[in-house]
Amino acid sequence: MKKIFSLTLALLMAALTLTACGGNDAGSSAGPDADAASRTFQTLGEVLDLEIGSQASSYNDGKYILAFETGGAYYRVIADMSEELSDELWALDYNDPDYEQKQYDMLAPLTVTRTDYLNDQMLTDDQIKALVGKTGADLLNDGWTCWSGYDLSEMKVWMDYGPFTYSVYFDADGSAYNTDTFDVEEDIKELTVKDIELSMLGDKATELEPAE
Repeated sequence: MKKIFSLTLALLMAALTLTACGGNDAGSSAGPDADAASRTFQTLGEVLDLEIGSQASSYNDGKYILAFETGGAYYRVIADMSEELSDELWALDYNDPDYEQKQYDMLAPLTVTRTDYLNDQMLTDDQIKALVGKTGADLLNDGWTCWSGYDLSEMKVWMDYGPFTYSVYFDADGSAYNTDTFDVEEDIKELTVKDIELSMLGDKATELEPAE
């Protein structure tokens, strides 16, 4: 199976003390308009021509999957692609100064076969309030995962839940921990959640669940 991910960083998280993988801010602070949930796209070119904040993409098994934010709305679009095009895309040289244009020319004509509105899978304010006071172990047991890194200066851990990554703040003194020995999944288990904020699209944003 051939699969790649690419993230367009709206805001580079240069302050990460230790990183397991990349990260970026959630994009536009403006909320989506009333028609956002019913919006669909015809081609990948239509999507790529938008003003996009954060995005993540992958391709495998004859599909190209692009998750992205625009105007405060988060979407995932799926397009069918041939094995030949997949091989051509894979063979592109990332150091080629024309890489982005070549990639665009390959992807833009592809027809979008499915549009998912991801805001419906975003935690609501009430759901976040209900998580405050729980432990890191509670989150892990409920399916949260630690992939995106942490910042001990703020006692903040980037955790994935559904298609999003959230900044999870724990009620603890980060100076009590050593970055060389901090085991994020173990050390947060006894800590209490103080606050949670949406951060960015997560690793699962380009996974198709449930299946088509």
